[in-house]
Amino acid sequence: MGGTDGDVDGRLGGAVPDRISCLPDDLLHVMMLHLPCTSDAARTSILSRRWRRVWTGLPKLSFLYQTKPVSSQFAYHDRVDAALAACSAPTLHLLEI
Repeated sequence: MGGTDGDVDGRLGGAVPDRISCLPDDLLHVMMLHLPCTSDAARTSILSRRWRRVWTGLPKLSFLYQTKPVSSQFAYHDRVDAALAACSAPTLHLLEI
């Protein structure tokens, strides 16, 4: 990394996006589809502003349900409802609950 304005190591001041964030959404979606469930993909939204809504375009949504007390079941349903409301994919190819 030789000190030019295009360096990705961030030494020249100002935030330089990482190389993964520069990839198109379609390619990021392919990578996110390898995560175990949609909630894991949604957690990527904390990485940066760029990643905030990327997961909402996933064409496949998968929610893992584990037996828990009744109070947490309501929280689970709320999370599924929120994810479905945020979904911006033109077509869903898979919805697994």
